[in-house]
Amino acid sequence: STVNTYFTISALSTNGSLGVYRAATLANTLSTTGNVTFSNTLAVTGNTILSNTLAVTGNATFNGNVIVNGTTIYANATSLTIKDPIITAGGDVSGAPLTNNDGKDRGLILKYHTGVDPVDAFMGWDDSNGEFGVGSNVSVTGEVVTWNSYGNLRANVFFGNGSGLTS
Repeated sequence: STVNTYFTISALSTNGSLGVYRAATLANTLSTTGNVTFSNTLAVTGNTILSNTLAVTGNATFNGNVIVNGTTIYANATSLTIKDPIITAGGDVSGAPLTNNDGKDRGLILKYHTGVDPVDAFMGWDDSNGEFGVGSNVSVTGEVVTWNSYGNLRANVFFGNGSGLTS
């Protein structure tokens, strides 16, 4: 199906591909098993069920929660800005706390290149040691970090009792 004019419809279902090249408003449900391409504006006030690909050429605005059930989210962005000052990592998908220790580390993998080899660095919580760690060369298997080399940490001032400092 191809739609080349503005339309409002209560529900739309297709077993093939759908191309929309003008603004569209769906008052209920969009359901398709084919590809969906929008070159302008789509407003859906109900459910959207896609069994294949959704391609948006322009901005996509969501006025509700976005739930992604998959393995990996890829973002090809020059810059990522998040308004929320606190980011939660490693909890339940609904934001609920964990009910047991899953043995997984939490933090950031930072990819860089030495000029010879690609390397992964890590900053985060080392669950097995119960401490924060900074690694300049790590590997990750099953969301558990193996520390090949610890990284240096540079700062101006350190606070604490200093009892564990050496050298």
